[in-house]
Amino acid sequence: MTSRSLTPRHADLAEASSSSDGIASDGIASDGIASDGLSTAGQSPIGHVVAVCATAGWLAAGAGDTRVLWDSRVLYQSLLRWGAGSVVPLARFARWQAPLVPAARLASHPPGSTSRWRSTTLARSIRDLAQVRHVVPPAGTEVLYGHIAFPACGGLPTIWSTQGVLDTYPGVWFPEQSARTHERFAQRAAVVQCWSELGRRGMLERCEHLEQSRVLVVPPLVYVDLDLADGTGQPSRNREPGDVKAIFVGAEGARKGLRELVSAVDRTGPGLRLEVVTADPRPEQLPSSVDWLGPLPRAEVLRRFTESDIHVLPSLTESFGGVCVEALAAGIPQVLAPGTVPAEIAGDSAILADPSDPAAIAGALARLAGDASLRARLGRLARQRFESFYCPEAVGPRMAELVEQACAS
Repeated sequence: MTSRSLTPRHADLAEASSSSDGIASDGIASDGIASDGLSTAGQSPIGHVVAVCATAGWLAAGAGDTRVLWDSRVLYQSLLRWGAGSVVPLARFARWQAPLVPAARLASHPPGSTSRWRSTTLARSIRDLAQVRHVVPPAGTEVLYGHIAFPACGGLPTIWSTQGVLDTYPGVWFPEQSARTHERFAQRAAVVQCWSELGRRGMLERCEHLEQSRVLVVPPLVYVDLDLADGTGQPSRNREPGDVKAIFVGAEGARKGLRELVSAVDRTGPGLRLEVVTADPRPEQLPSSVDWLGPLPRAEVLRRFTESDIHVLPSLTESFGGVCVEALAAGIPQVLAPGTVPAEIAGDSAILADPSDPAAIAGALARLAGDASLRARLGRLARQRFESFYCPEAVGPRMAELVEQACAS
């Protein structure tokens, strides 16, 4: 789809939404800078106005957050940046729904609740109430876009984004209940964006009445802003001489195989260091080769990817794995669990190891740490895979097709 300039309709939308502080309710400041600090100058890649399921205030409020994972805020900010004025925030949510959403979330997952309650149809139905968000989009909006949350307004078509249905986290994820939610929302959506083949397969296997042609595999469009070496277009390797450096990034390390990973690093001996970026508390006992960094801002995580040689995520519980896309962008090999969405993301650029076996993880790490040529080869494959499937330039045209399909519906 060819790019085009900002149309008068989009210009009118931005002007009508402006406020006295110079920031429009569509997140665009009067100087052409989005409220998240990203420039929106340039041509729009789509011919329609799309409103994401977030307000400008909410998007701006998280600009300085410390976080170690992707979330809807990062996704929506990236879509605004990509849309160059055609993707806008909501004017507001329906006021009558404001007290109901937190109440429904609390009722579906109250403190101290058991997995038996959370797996019930009633708990899932209450949770679904919290996911449907009645919204007030800016005038001129043609399509609504929501990730997990389902934005609804009159007869406007909705693109619903989801990681799909997965069953790799027993006792916390309930695929049969999730499938009912997915079928309900997918039938209501104009088109469904599923982030992975594995997630789509889980949806279609469990949702008998789902029209397959309306569920499309399109990865999330998220910018990965790395320091690129001059003239090469490749990530700058800000690497100091010394030990081979591996990095783990995961907010909830305890359920992402972090304990097994630390044990594995302890087995590998000298020559390998591990940096841990997580919100989990630091253990009292750690191997001397492990640097426990705690949570870090995303920009700092990206910088550390360019200083690392290996990314390792021995997790069975990923519904996607945004950090794996970031590792692809940084051009570094990965150690991942087989049969998971991260393994799908990384493809041939990763080495797979049983996440429950520290010896297997240690073996994969030792193999990479001891072979610079292997790391370089897999790193090149990683960067190529990012540029082919996951960078905004690759995902953007597929997003544009989703918008066109939603409008045509």
